[in-house]
Amino acid sequence: MMKHQLLRFSLALVGGAVFGGLTGGFAPQANAATTSVSIALKPQNQQALTDAVYDTVDPTSPNYHHYLSAGEVANQFGRSDSDIAAFKRYFKKYKLQTSVYRGHFYIQVRGSYTNLVKAFKAKRSQHGKTKITTYQLPVNLKKTSVGRCGTER
Repeated sequence: MMKHQLLRFSLALVGGAVFGGLTGGFAPQANAATTSVSIALKPQNQQALTDAVYDTVDPTSPNYHHYLSAGEVANQFGRSDSDIAAFKRYFKKYKLQTSVYRGHFYIQVRGSYTNLVKAFKAKRSQHGKTKITTYQLPVNLKKTSVGRCGTER
């Protein structure tokens, strides 16, 4: 079962279905409540990841049905420990906690809504009837991330 989940996750990542940009919505939340945001990270080598995923489903490949463990995925395609440490240092300055998902493709950031807004430099605007929130990360973090996914309390 784990192998199939990894394959589905990898195919979604390869297909670009994870995130398209750096805009979204921070829903207003109570300042004292804990809020979390997940950040999707770019693979170290997108083409090699794509090839590895397709090799697992290609009957002519020597890697057909040979799946990588989460650790192998992290080592071969996930962000480096120094990239992860840069995210952790940045968010720690805003009194936010971080957790890294297996595979080094996602980081969850948790803390107060106010601190998240400060860390992401979130700004709300309205375009017609649509309210959107734009945000920014420092350039060194932005270049290794794909986007951010939702907020939850």
